[in-house]
Amino acid sequence: MKLVVLPLLLMLIFGATAGEKAPGHRAKRSDDPNQLETVVMQLSEELSELKAQVVANSNSVNAQIATLRTQQDNNNARVSFLAQIASDRGTTFAGNGPYKFDQVLLNDGDAYDPMLGVFTAPYSGVYVFAAQVFTDRAERPLVDIRVNDKPLARMAINSKNLHDGEDEDSISTTVTVQLEDQDRVWLQSSVGDSFTYWGDHHTFFTGFLLYKAA
Repeated sequence: MKLVVLPLLLMLIFGATAGEKAPGHRAKRSDDPNQLETVVMQLSEELSELKAQVVANSNSVNAQIATLRTQQDNNNARVSFLAQIASDRGTTFAGNGPYKFDQVLLNDGDAYDPMLGVFTAPYSGVYVFAAQVFTDRAERPLVDIRVNDKPLARMAINSKNLHDGEDEDSISTTVTVQLEDQDRVWLQSSVGDSFTYWGDHHTFFTGFLLYKAA
């Protein structure tokens, strides 16, 4: 009888011990999902930060590329001209149209047409123009730099510029202007009268592209 009771007691003790350990073991396992969730959240936040940095760097690189392309386009867009009167003697320009400067010393981009006396803007952008007229007689010309047949700048020689005993004088001007593609620029009498000017380096029309429009 005693031999049967002893194994039963041992089984009860072992079972009770196993029953006490099992809950602790299960509790330990119940902590693991929370730890994994925390790690996943941290990695997700770090990944979001990395994505934001990649986007920011990509935008910065694209902006730099666009700037370099614009600079390259501006470097390739060479537009400039210088035109004079070929004869160094007095040359009379008609008063009803553009002054035709027939001696072209510079014409990068071929934007100035000496047959018409007109500069045609090949690009939209900011341009600089300058002109000088040198009278050959005791005349008092008024001359415009015109854009699409509208006055942009005016040069005028009046009686105060003409000295006693002299019949020659000069005047010049420079102007900066925003032009659109295919805008036209030329010199023309303001009052529709014909005037006579010294040629060569005395009377000229010049201009260049300062920068293209963005």
